[in-house]
Amino acid sequence: EEERERQRAEEARRPREQEPPPAAAGAGSGAIARKLAGAPPRTDGVVLHFVHVPKCGGTSMTAVLRRLMCERDAARHRDCCTNPGFCDYHANRKCACIKGCINHFANARFARVESVPSVTLLRAPLPRLVSAFYYRGHSPNLDFFGVLPTLARDIKERRRPRLTFEEYYPLLPYSNIMTRMLGADSFPYRNVTVDAAVAARARDVLSAFDFVGLQEAYRTSLRLLLAEFGSSLRLEDVYAHERDKGGGGGGGGAAAPARQARGAPQGRRGGRQHLRPAQGRGVHQTVHRGHGC
Repeated sequence: EEERERQRAEEARRPREQEPPPAAAGAGSGAIARKLAGAPPRTDGVVLHFVHVPKCGGTSMTAVLRRLMCERDAARHRDCCTNPGFCDYHANRKCACIKGCINHFANARFARVESVPSVTLLRAPLPRLVSAFYYRGHSPNLDFFGVLPTLARDIKERRRPRLTFEEYYPLLPYSNIMTRMLGADSFPYRNVTVDAAVAARARDVLSAFDFVGLQEAYRTSLRLLLAEFGSSLRLEDVYAHERDKGGGGGGGGAAAPARQARGAPQGRRGGRQHLRPAQGRGVHQTVHRGHGC
């Protein structure tokens, strides 16, 4: 028994003894790290291109990207280190070297700039649409972006009832936003029709990105991103950073969809709206659970 205990103790010590020392900040060997290392300084100061597709975990991702840029060169990217957390202009959480850090503009031309890595997070369309419907500001029920102002004003002034999900999802400006952003280089919520040509351009632009993560696989996407940056940060460091500084942003972390569902828009009968199958289309009953949605 003592011999077995001794062997178990030796095995428990062995991984720590063989673990290499952490790499110095900015000295990683990931693909994005190599691209950044060989990139000459730009006059506009842009180092990284990020496309923040609404309700795909992008708010949380901006907190991670700010920390990565701070880790890479704290002196050069001082604004990325100030007041850590997700990008928020009004909260003085900026990072000028990240194009797209504080807004939802695609800036798709940067995908073809060889010296600037492009990063984004995508999500399955239906869960993304459900999340947007229940989140404040992303539907005519409470419109932060002036998408359909007349409809939003009528709802606000109670001249017509709030939209149900069945009424919301066919609205052109709110559908196919991932394809619209990349293929038409458009703000997500615009009255821009997504046709075959726009879809083809979106595929072409996306193929030029250096990193495309998935909201449904957020933890795995983060691990890959840290490796691509050659970062010495651990996944646990990033999550602790987000919890401490509010980096979950609008989504507020993995439990956010449940909280959003509890605080969802009021239905016509005064209670919370529930999703119902629409004309046999099988709208899913459950708000998708995931980080930063």
